[in-house]
Amino acid sequence: MKLLALLATYLAVTAGLFGGLVGGVLWVVKPDPTATAAPRVAPISPRIADSIERKKMDAPAPTPVVQTTGTTVAPEPIQPVMQGAPAALTHAPQIHIRELNERIAKRKAPRQERNVAQQAPALAPEIPAARPIATVRTDFPY
Repeated sequence: MKLLALLATYLAVTAGLFGGLVGGVLWVVKPDPTATAAPRVAPISPRIADSIERKKMDAPAPTPVVQTTGTTVAPEPIQPVMQGAPAALTHAPQIHIRELNERIAKRKAPRQERNVAQQAPALAPEIPAARPIATVRTDFPY
């Protein structure tokens, strides 16, 4: 019985906290009842209004389409206003996808050429190298 009372208390506290959270969210989202229904719009300045009126007067009125009953006139096809010059584009790079089991065979040099290549550096006389000058600090602890 004690366990049942503890469970009921836990559910009541959880429901109260959750209800408070949901109520707070709804309170924030709800619009203000004192606010006016229609938002105010800024008035148009007289200079802009005159410009709009002038543009309306300059635009020609659309001509009504007269249809004849006996013949039908085919409309002219719409021509493009401007033609663009063809552009010089670079070609797409050639891509070769190789198979996984395709292997490139590397050739080894014949034995005679390897022997000659190994003997060639021995012909040059060796010059004894001068002792390098040490300019490194040796008192640095690291």
